[in-house]
Amino acid sequence: MNILIDNAGFKNKGAELMLYSVMFRMKQLYPKGDLVCRAKMPYKIKELYELRTNQKRQWLIPLKIMPSKITKKRFGYVAEQKIDLLLDAGGYLLGDHRARYYNIDMINKWLQFYKNIKNKGGKIIFLPQAFGPFNIESSIRFIESLFYYTDVLFARDQESYMHLTKIFGENCKIKCYPDFTNIYHPIIKEKDTKWLKSFENKICIIPNSKMITHVTASVAEKYIPFMTNLANELKLKNHQVFFLNHEGEGDENLIFDIIERTGQSFDYLTNLDANQIKYIIGKSNLCITSRFHGLVSALSQSVPAFCTSWSHKYLELLKDYQFEEGLLETDKGKESIDKVLSFLSNGEQYEDIKLELSKRAAVQKDLTECMWNEVNKMLGYDY
Repeated sequence: MNILIDNAGFKNKGAELMLYSVMFRMKQLYPKGDLVCRAKMPYKIKELYELRTNQKRQWLIPLKIMPSKITKKRFGYVAEQKIDLLLDAGGYLLGDHRARYYNIDMINKWLQFYKNIKNKGGKIIFLPQAFGPFNIESSIRFIESLFYYTDVLFARDQESYMHLTKIFGENCKIKCYPDFTNIYHPIIKEKDTKWLKSFENKICIIPNSKMITHVTASVAEKYIPFMTNLANELKLKNHQVFFLNHEGEGDENLIFDIIERTGQSFDYLTNLDANQIKYIIGKSNLCITSRFHGLVSALSQSVPAFCTSWSHKYLELLKDYQFEEGLLETDKGKESIDKVLSFLSNGEQYEDIKLELSKRAAVQKDLTECMWNEVNKMLGYDY
């Protein structure tokens, strides 16, 4: 079986974490299955092949007729015509915020790919992710077209579930389970644990460029000053703080900008892989994040976390862990900063929250196991 883990990649470390999470579970369930990804791999990953579609030089290598065994062993890829199972790990690709990216050619190409999989008896499953809202005509048409071909869409929060049922009503294809990276244990080499040790038991700050590009102008203009003041106040209170780049160049430049504005020196981590990032978040005393999977990685490892938000998915995740007070509002900068400082000054409250997060994390992880069990049953197995 050729299993495509779609819409997961390497630039965004949340997407990379989802890729590793799916790989780990699928190798447990289907050890003889071959795993494929669409994204260009920055480095060789054992037992992961690259998906190849129509190319300029395709006539040199007849993908459609060449046996998969040969293309895998000789070239390291799988043709899209050979995919048997598609697991979409897109995170948050379907909704009005992506409407400007939808065009007829892209939609038709996507649907034709899905149709080919279904015609050969394959399955198409959207693993837990955020959806909606769907108010723009193009985004509504797109989700309606995809819905026809999919076997199930797992929404990872109640609001996403509501956005789907608003269009399709209560439907057996629509289910709700949490983000599935919560059960993934980062795989770390011993040499990495040694140099990462100097960042343990500190406060981890994770900025996000989308807090400038995906929000209103009034929120965007306050984000960098807010993060700057927060970092300075934490340092003034003698807390050890470091910045963590959770994506790429955009977030890295944002970190540099924030540090420069503080007028002080701060340590920062960049160019880490998803395993290293989840590991160091789990070793932090506190995480202050604007990246969704930074929040998941913290809460699922019982690390208290505060976050800013550009989407409903942040508050919905905090609700899952019964820690709604973890939401920070940049337009209420002083109030939000005081909330963090007050939390850190109350040792008893801190320990109580860690204990509660541990209990909630166990519940969320059990739900993820149920989700994978449902996937397995859909494929004709039970475990």
